[in-house]
Amino acid sequence: MIEYLFALSGLIALVAMLRGPTFADRALASGVFMNIAVIIMLLHAARTGDWLYLDISIVIIPVSFVGTLAIARYAGGKK
Repeated sequence: MIEYLFALSGLIALVAMLRGPTFADRALASGVFMNIAVIIMLLHAARTGDWLYLDISIVIIPVSFVGTLAIARYAGGKK
């Protein structure tokens, strides 16, 4: 049941990512969407015992963080 709530919130984040009025809103929604995707993978791994998803999420988390930092640096401009 909880997976459906996270899937619904991921869908809302995806819509915000596509329709966000500003670039900052889209970047924030992108980070939220990636975090929700990782949470869904971790819930699936815990429920089924398929721990490959745990390894995948361990790789996705830092890549998402570095991507968010790159987007923030791009949005901030050069100083």
